[in-house]
Amino acid sequence: MKSQFLIQKRILYKSRIYLCFNHSVYNQFLCFSFHKILNFQLKIYLS
Repeated sequence: MKSQFLIQKRILYKSRIYLCFNHSVYNQFLCFSFHKILNFQLKIYLS
């Protein structure tokens, strides 16, 4: 389960970078905030 989480986190992180940098600076900020929340929920869900 732990390794599954790490893999998912890595995928999330990669997609986050990819997605966020396609946006303007303001949207990048929103995007990263959104993914932080997503990460947090994922942690809760998988813990």
